[in-house]
Amino acid sequence: MAFHQAVIPTPSEDLAIDVLKAAGLSPEYHPQLPTLIYASESFRRGLKPNQYVTVICDRSDADNLGEALLQVRSHELMAQRNTRCEQIFNQLLTHLSTR
Repeated sequence: MAFHQAVIPTPSEDLAIDVLKAAGLSPEYHPQLPTLIYASESFRRGLKPNQYVTVICDRSDADNLGEALLQVRSHELMAQRNTRCEQIFNQLLTHLSTR
């Protein structure tokens, strides 16, 4: 399983949603966990089943620390370089940590 995570400055909820959507992901909310944003991909032609990514943006420390935890996962091999998981992670990290 490919897995990448980083602690980033807390993005606004709107910014996080916009960036996730721009990456082709569908954000979802859990009513009991309003600080957690979960995003996944819809079926796309041309991707292998192990290339679909899921993203978790945990904004629960926003008030205390001003930080959020960004996690991106897929079922690609972790030892493989330049996985789709890594590409999506880098894209999200660039857009979320610089604003």
